[in-house]
Amino acid sequence: MDAIDRVSVVLSITEVEASVLLRYFHWSVGKVHDEWFADEEGVRNTVGILEKPVVPPSDDTELTCGICFDPYPPEKIASVSCGHPFCTTCWTVALSFMKEWESLVTSAQPLMTPGCLMLRCPDPSCLAAVGHDMVDKLASEEDKDKYNRYFLRSYIEDNRKMKWCPAPGYLPIQSLVLDASGRLKKTRAKCVLFNALKFSLVTLCLGAWMDHGERTGGFYACNRYEVAKQEGQYDETERRREMAKNSLERYTHYYERWASNQTSRQKAMTDLQQLQTHNLEKLSDKQCTPESQLKFILEAWLQIIECRRVLKWTYAYGYYLPDHEHAKRQFFEYLQGEAESGLERLHQCVEKDLLQFLNAEGPSKDFNDFRTKLAGLTRS
Repeated sequence: MDAIDRVSVVLSITEVEASVLLRYFHWSVGKVHDEWFADEEGVRNTVGILEKPVVPPSDDTELTCGICFDPYPPEKIASVSCGHPFCTTCWTVALSFMKEWESLVTSAQPLMTPGCLMLRCPDPSCLAAVGHDMVDKLASEEDKDKYNRYFLRSYIEDNRKMKWCPAPGYLPIQSLVLDASGRLKKTRAKCVLFNALKFSLVTLCLGAWMDHGERTGGFYACNRYEVAKQEGQYDETERRREMAKNSLERYTHYYERWASNQTSRQKAMTDLQQLQTHNLEKLSDKQCTPESQLKFILEAWLQIIECRRVLKWTYAYGYYLPDHEHAKRQFFEYLQGEAESGLERLHQCVEKDLLQFLNAEGPSKDFNDFRTKLAGLTRS
């Protein structure tokens, strides 16, 4: 799923951990990002994504299962992020408790609840989350199928941007999705059903496709929707969609710039390593200058790396800055622009201008001017 990939990339966590986060926050990527960046440690503790194992890895040839207390070779032991060891047989039994979920979901609550998929480590004192990788690896086939069905229900029913196909009496396997702007796509949508039948609908009014024709303005122009809209039936819906669109565009604006600085920072770290391992010695030979006198270049790269780190988080700050504080926002954006401009000059100088001296056949008389310029930009 695209949401899992996006969260995994942005937060630098595994796809299993990303799916646990998304299920907990009702599949809202924005909510995951907001909560994570506000309090990563708190989110980890609440959801059960541990940064370090509670039980450190062992090199012993035999490990004791925490449930049956029998010794097993390491290949017969499995654990989640906490490191608590349990044999594969006990894991299968523990995961079989998924059979008890069905009555909870189908009778007590018609919609999926997060707890149904929030499995925890079998150790009573541990809150480490159990992901779908453990279910796929250790659960019985029956329990795997049941888990996957509940996973799909969670993705559709907990997700504000997803809807089941409205065909009466059938269980669909494909849902109707809002596009990136927060609006329903104005094209014909077909949903494939488990019983191999098909149900088609008009996405403007969500009515059956077969109920439309010339009398309703044509298949692709539903006048039922237009009449209802003129009567004010869709005013609130349109307002909410417009707000969702604006919110998404605003979030995308800040996120793209955050991600751009993160990418630039990672590249700067790679370039610094390349300079230290190869280019510094080469530059020393070309310009007949001791490496000890080339530290100003290393200092420039370190400054770039730190500035990229600070600058990327200014976009997180700007995202949460209240819109009504106009003077504060204007001053912040001015300082942010000045910082970006100065950093780009420094980055270009150390990245582009340095190449002419690395590729030169011999010492250059302009190298001292380059040293003065780069040192000045680093200090500024």
